[in-house]
Amino acid sequence: MQHAARLKFFRNHLSQLQVAHAIGRVTGVQGGRILVSGLNEVARIGDRAVVTRQNGSTLRAEVVQLTSSDAVLLRDAQV
Repeated sequence: MQHAARLKFFRNHLSQLQVAHAIGRVTGVQGGRILVSGLNEVARIGDRAVVTRQNGSTLRAEVVQLTSSDAVLLRDAQV
């Protein structure tokens, strides 16, 4: 029974944790805009994002539009 009590304790504590940062998935690229699913409920216009490519390199972007299914990002200008 002690095992069940510990499991319940951890389950209760884990349910109270908040995500440190949201994670989405790139679903498309259209004319320089990056479409990302999974962020439209948590992202806000002007939020900053980091997109990690398959090769591990990253690019920085900004949320410029929210739709019912996607967050739309614009890549930062390269310096």
